[in-house]
Amino acid sequence: MDSLFAGRRKGVARWFAWGLILIALPATAQISGSIFTSLDDGGNVNANLYDLKSDVYLNGGPQNEHSSGLPDGEYFYQVTSPNGVLLSSDPADCRLLMVSGEAVMGSINGPGGCAGHANGLLNPSNGSIPTQLIPFDDTPNMGGEYKVWLIPNNHSGCAAAVDSTDPTVLLFDNGCVKTDNFKVRENDSGVGPNGLVSGVKYYDLNLNGIFDNTEDPVEGLRIDLQIIEGEIAVGDPLTSFTDAAGVWGFFLAEGTEYQACEVLPPGDSWVQTGPNLGDSSGAAAASADRCWQGVAGIADSSSLNFGNVCLGSGGGKTLGFWSNKNGRRVFDKIGGLVVVNALNLVDEAGNTADFASHAQFRSWLLSAKAINMSYMLSAQLAAMALNVSANSVDSGSLIFAGAEPAGCSIAGLGGSGFINVGDLIVDADAELGADGLTPSGDPERVCQEFKKNALDDANNNLTFLQPTPCAVVYGP
Repeated sequence: MDSLFAGRRKGVARWFAWGLILIALPATAQISGSIFTSLDDGGNVNANLYDLKSDVYLNGGPQNEHSSGLPDGEYFYQVTSPNGVLLSSDPADCRLLMVSGEAVMGSINGPGGCAGHANGLLNPSNGSIPTQLIPFDDTPNMGGEYKVWLIPNNHSGCAAAVDSTDPTVLLFDNGCVKTDNFKVRENDSGVGPNGLVSGVKYYDLNLNGIFDNTEDPVEGLRIDLQIIEGEIAVGDPLTSFTDAAGVWGFFLAEGTEYQACEVLPPGDSWVQTGPNLGDSSGAAAASADRCWQGVAGIADSSSLNFGNVCLGSGGGKTLGFWSNKNGRRVFDKIGGLVVVNALNLVDEAGNTADFASHAQFRSWLLSAKAINMSYMLSAQLAAMALNVSANSVDSGSLIFAGAEPAGCSIAGLGGSGFINVGDLIVDADAELGADGLTPSGDPERVCQEFKKNALDDANNNLTFLQPTPCAVVYGP
């Protein structure tokens, strides 16, 4: 396997020299627009997966997927491994193209008569002409992955120069570039990974863990594939990010055992809904931790899909709001005493809590402690009931509560961990009516704390199901 993907040794040395130069150059704002790879006719390829190196062309600008345009001018381009080892093998002066009308318009000759790369066909949909990327060396990446870079040649506030010690190397500010990753099945030896492992990342708004084809794709989410030998993980995971169509993929050698898992952005904004345990596709099956496990082969496994939704605000207002002056005005307007006195609220001793004024309610709300979990559940329940009555929160809104604890039964909580607000209010109120005193050690305390946390998170606008995908941010 190593011989199939071995890069030139001097490429590594060039990368280290190049990296040091990049650090020394001043920072510049990144150029606008986007680039991508395509076939010679400008056609897209799912997940940027190509059969041959010669199939890969550089494209960019406003395209069918409504990407933004690039600033007009001359650009250098190069191919590296995913981690930046330079693989382009011809002089940098031979790697120049022109952008005109905000779209790639083909290769141009470089200084000293250096002939540019071959061009593809005119794409009538946008007038672009893609540029072929070969020659470039085989990537050392076991998944056959490469990265293409587009680098302004002294325009848009950015400049590039050819290294005087190695004509294949470019010196530039890494804040000025555009990049895109792609994968190639076959290397220069005529062999390579031949098992396609791929799938779609979709926004699972109906929470069923199944890609229904009409659901929106999610771009930019990460998939890690771990190669397995004898039930032991081998090497570092391979990484792929979903494209604009939500597609991710890897090429692997036939017979390679693998596990593919998604890596969600840090924080609690994203929730995985699929695959479901027992789902299968080709030579792969979903595991209990919602990863895909299988063996790559001649038959492609191309339906290894991951479902996700994201969480955020839904109009919730906290205990602090309902105890302050602004909250009091809303409380009085909606008849808040009627709302809270209709619930099975309790105090620290487990006694029924009824209120004659907002002042009494405020004192009770701010005094809530978890010595009696029923008291804390009461406080969060009261706040959510007021949110619904004030039309701040729709009682039909779905919130994420997670998996219910063992021994608990929560009406309306789905297997995906979501429950609508109205069902949670009814269930929590019934819980308090059945048991208003749950000190430490009480067997009902665990269930009450689960419901209290679900209400607390929603009152703080953390866990409402969002109708469309959130921003995908993996950090600086």
